[in-house]
Amino acid sequence: MKLWIAFALREGLEGLRRSIFHSFVAVAALTLAVSFLGFFGYGAINLQRAAEGLLESLQFEVFISPAIPETEHPLLKEAIREIDPRWGITYISRDSAAATFAREFDPELFNILKENPLPASFRIDLPASQMQPDSAELVVE
Repeated sequence: MKLWIAFALREGLEGLRRSIFHSFVAVAALTLAVSFLGFFGYGAINLQRAAEGLLESLQFEVFISPAIPETEHPLLKEAIREIDPRWGITYISRDSAAATFAREFDPELFNILKENPLPASFRIDLPASQMQPDSAELVVE
């Protein structure tokens, strides 16, 4: 057994010595192929993680008509919750929407306006398992 291993090593090294250029080209091609495969795999994993991150932060904003009185907003929230209890539903009042808008944009903008033009709304967070077009259509309906 040791003789066979010694013979194989000796012949391999002799072949490398005889055709060093061909050996170098073969090793370089193999190195390039494995490197490209690694870069592609790394890129694919990063894209998948980025897509998962986007899906986790996806939210729907449902605006409530100003014609609906504020006393009916809790009933509307419960009606939305009955569609699917796994949805995370957050009520955003008109004042809260105005405060968020002022914080993110220009706080002086509301000094120009006489009243708050922003409607009350619900922010709906879907679980990651429901990030499918069918679930999105259900929210829209």
